Amino acid sequence: MHLPGPPLIDPPAPPPVPEDLSLEDFMKLCKVDINNKQIQGLCEKHLIFHWSAFKGATQEKLEEIGFGFGPSALIVAGTLAAIRQIDKIDQLA
Repeated sequence: MHLPGPPLIDPPAPPPVPEDLSLEDFMKLCKVDINNKQIQGLCEKHLIFHWSAFKGATQEKLEEIGFGFGPSALIVAGTLAAIRQIDKIDQLA
């Protein structure tokens, strides 16, 4: 006698690779509230539409253009984390 196995379920989609992160997902990675009006305004003012715009930015530069101390530190750390993930993916390929 053969019993049917569990129903086939599509596996969840893998998380987007960091290169494809939306700005919203990137800010979540950074633990920065993208719904904060000041953060939104600064991103719009400086035409920041993709997380990669933060590559190479220093905390000091972000503060200079208006990001507060907290968000600046979190964005720099998040940018480095995303870059590390990309490097790790590239090494596996």
